[in-house]
Amino acid sequence: MNRVARRSFLGGSAALAASFACPFSQQEAVAKSPDWLFGWQNAASDHLSGQAERLFGTLPEALRGGTLWRNGPARHERAGVRYQHWFDGDGMIQAFRFLGDGSLRHEGRMIATQKYQREEEAGEFLYPAFGTSIEKAPVGSPDDLNSANISVLPFAGELLALWEAGSAHRINPQSLATEGVKTWRQDLLAAPFSAHPKVTPDGWLWNFGYGAPSANLLAVYGIDSQGVLRRFTALPMEPLGFVHDFAVTERHIVLIVPPFVIDESLRRPRTSFLAWHRWRPELGTRIVVLDKNDFSEKARLETEPFFFFHVVNARDSGSEVIVEICANPDAGLVTGALQHVMAGKWDTGASDDPRFARLRLNLNGRTDWQAGGTPLDFPSLAASEVGVQQSGFFAMTAGGVRGVPLYGAVARFSADGEPQSMHDYGESFLPEEHLFVPRAEASEPLDGWLIGTALDIRARRTVLSILDSRSLGDGPVARFALPYALPVGLHGKFAPA
Repeated sequence: MNRVARRSFLGGSAALAASFACPFSQQEAVAKSPDWLFGWQNAASDHLSGQAERLFGTLPEALRGGTLWRNGPARHERAGVRYQHWFDGDGMIQAFRFLGDGSLRHEGRMIATQKYQREEEAGEFLYPAFGTSIEKAPVGSPDDLNSANISVLPFAGELLALWEAGSAHRINPQSLATEGVKTWRQDLLAAPFSAHPKVTPDGWLWNFGYGAPSANLLAVYGIDSQGVLRRFTALPMEPLGFVHDFAVTERHIVLIVPPFVIDESLRRPRTSFLAWHRWRPELGTRIVVLDKNDFSEKARLETEPFFFFHVVNARDSGSEVIVEICANPDAGLVTGALQHVMAGKWDTGASDDPRFARLRLNLNGRTDWQAGGTPLDFPSLAASEVGVQQSGFFAMTAGGVRGVPLYGAVARFSADGEPQSMHDYGESFLPEEHLFVPRAEASEPLDGWLIGTALDIRARRTVLSILDSRSLGDGPVARFALPYALPVGLHGKFAPA
């Protein structure tokens, strides 16, 4: 990345301090609060540690010695002020350690970002967040705002906490102490490194990042299995859209930019970063396809407007690239339900739910689109099938009728996005992302275990369930309960022994 590009990435950050919506008070949020809102309160302590109670079942031998790492917002309030969006809170790294004797131990620790440490010292929020305006300290780089609150990555001997638009943070896997930011190359200090990197079967890691609003650039990274940055580029993309995930195949990287874009006319004082965005369907959804070998552009394409958070998978098919995603009709989920949940409201409807969709990209210019019918998100598949034809995948889905937030069930889907089996948690649980872990002796790629956490609303504690991927309808084979509730989180990774 040349110096001009780096200045472009970092230069727009100072403007962030002048334009974010005001927070509301804790009292406003908790008045008439529903019984599930405790899932969006602060963690009980900045450092949690507890032995889980085994409710039933036995921890499978194949999982013993492994660790489920999770991350998510866990500090939503300070000094009587509450953030306005779920994505704003400071991150807490979580370690669910599957011990050799079949027990489970949990530890959680707030991630000591520069932002978090400064606000701890001040005793109040100082910096803007994704959906909340706070103007009490100057902003010099993206890492002044970095809450490290989205995901976690064990890779090449390191454990990294990931955010959306700034540096990854290095975490000590034993103590969970924060050891500083990860710098892939000195000229990329504080450059955006997003929260959904892909590790392909050859051991390489691929990622992207989007820069500060004035930059209109997308960063792209290629990192070898030893953790050495081998390829980097910065692509112009104007207007810059909200991009959370991307796709990788054996030969290509695919960047998909929905028409939820930054509108310069909306960048006014005391409005949030989220409020700078406008849904502009006339732009269509823009797609850039890169060659993995040298990051050269193979195609820039356009298709119908849609919004998405997560990619299921992608693959090469002759002269085409096929990408499967969880697609929303527009950005109403991020501007509506995921914001209103902080005030104890859950107002998403069936029309807001993401659905399985398949994009068939002809690099000569044609794009075909196929959309499915079953709501789903937070996909997980076999690591051996990332970037190639998958046998199927797992994802969170709607389940039965719910009056509480999030998806109520986890399901196995065919390669075409058709549900095959499902476990419904019911109304008294708020299940989070579930991850697939293959059996060592697996006879097929989707033979293994699903591991996932859920908030038990009635007992007011977090549980971890283990399901057999071959028989989700039979329910968990084992369940453990923590002695406390964790704030509802976002993403994680399982690291075997």
